[in-house]
Amino acid sequence: MKQLKDDIKSMEYKNVYLLYGEERYLVDFYAKTFSEKLLDAESELMNKDIFYGKDIPAETIIGAAETLPFLCEKRLSYVHDSSLFASGRKDDSDIMAEYIPRIPETTVLIFVESNVDKRSRLYKKVASLGRAVECLPPDEDDLIKWVGNVFKKKGKTISASNASYLIKTTMQDMNGLYNEIEKLIAYSGKKDIIEAADIDEVCTPSLESKVFDMTDAVSTGDTSKALQLYRNMVYLKESPVMILTILYRHFRRMLLCKEMDSKHISPYDMAQQLGIKRFAADIAVKQGKRFTFDLLLHAITDCQDMDMRFKSGKIDVEIALEMLIVTISKTSQ
Repeated sequence: MKQLKDDIKSMEYKNVYLLYGEERYLVDFYAKTFSEKLLDAESELMNKDIFYGKDIPAETIIGAAETLPFLCEKRLSYVHDSSLFASGRKDDSDIMAEYIPRIPETTVLIFVESNVDKRSRLYKKVASLGRAVECLPPDEDDLIKWVGNVFKKKGKTISASNASYLIKTTMQDMNGLYNEIEKLIAYSGKKDIIEAADIDEVCTPSLESKVFDMTDAVSTGDTSKALQLYRNMVYLKESPVMILTILYRHFRRMLLCKEMDSKHISPYDMAQQLGIKRFAADIAVKQGKRFTFDLLLHAITDCQDMDMRFKSGKIDVEIALEMLIVTISKTSQ
């Protein structure tokens, strides 16, 4: 990612780029950036090709790349979701791999892909001669800065703590977060500062954040609050089975983080090892400290048992889950 940013900043581009990864906002953002930096509105019509889908022959892509730019220094060729970097298109993929070293200096070829096999010949060729950029979700600190910058560009300000609250409340990817930011901007009107109350009023809390709040009440032994939060979720038509799934996953995460914490592993490293966001690791560590190892093990086992009994038709999961919340909450007091 740093190399890509350096290329854009210096305006010194490779002839081929591959953009892919979990964070689609970043994939789309950087794909768009090439066009904004290299072409103006007049030259864009004559010097940009866009191909979509796995039916585009390699020869068609090569033909466009071989075309000289018209009254412009560079020509851009975008190829979206071609499957050339995955299995199933070996012949076309091999043709493209052979062509990569011969891309004209006047062309920048940009692959925007959803399915990428890093073992493929084409991937290795692009990575060695161009840039293969995997766009992953940023850590919480970077995400907080990004949220603040988006608001700033819109003439609004938000504190780091409220940006963090927005992230934890919605638990969205960057595209989802951007949509929530747009809602907040529209709601705030002429008001310059975005506050927590605005987030509560406008943004839709994710089911996972609701379960985190409920588990927080359970961990402090506040049975009444835990049940109220659970019943609110049910009232809002949230699936008890999905609540159980997230609760099981969270108890398991707490156990793993508690074990790592006992070995003095940092929350940052926990997040990296477990493949979760940093703030999710922070929450798991904080709540996990309120449970014993045995209680977490029992909670995990109870969730697994409840899931099996529900699938066999032996229990009503909505009622059983309420009883589980009461039991764990009272045990943690």
